[in-house]
Amino acid sequence: MTCLRWMSRIEKSLCALGFFVMAAALILDVGARLTLGHGLVGAPQLGLVGMLVTALFGVGLATDAAEHLRPRVLDRYRPPSWEPAMVRIGHLLTGSFFLLLAWLSAGVALESHQLEDLTSLLRWPVWALQMVFVIAFGFNGVRCLLFGLHPDLAPPETAQAERPEGDSG
Repeated sequence: MTCLRWMSRIEKSLCALGFFVMAAALILDVGARLTLGHGLVGAPQLGLVGMLVTALFGVGLATDAAEHLRPRVLDRYRPPSWEPAMVRIGHLLTGSFFLLLAWLSAGVALESHQLEDLTSLLRWPVWALQMVFVIAFGFNGVRCLLFGLHPDLAPPETAQAERPEGDSG
């Protein structure tokens, strides 16, 4: 599906950009500390922004590749024949949860915009940084709902936990 491919491309680009910003800010800050005796003003905060972008959009990339973490503790207590339905329900619940988080994040960002909140050191509008949460949660919510509604779009699970020998479900 074209929508999923575009979301994945955007997330990959933002993850790479976020990682670059994080690494560059921290490397330059450490270099300045070693050569100048003091760090660069705002570098740790800029590195934190890069880490935030990388982490939030990385969740979507993990989901897109079926490498996300999923508790499997109760898997042995249900018949294997339930697997397709359970996976589908899981995607639908997860998608709904991510969309709820996106909606709540949008409310927080809107309030920050109305209050004209700024970050303390960099003096950036807080709402702009909070929009990272809205977009990342929204992308992942849409992705999970599409996986739940159209299971053929979901990647095959690759992070399957091995069942103990002789455990048939």
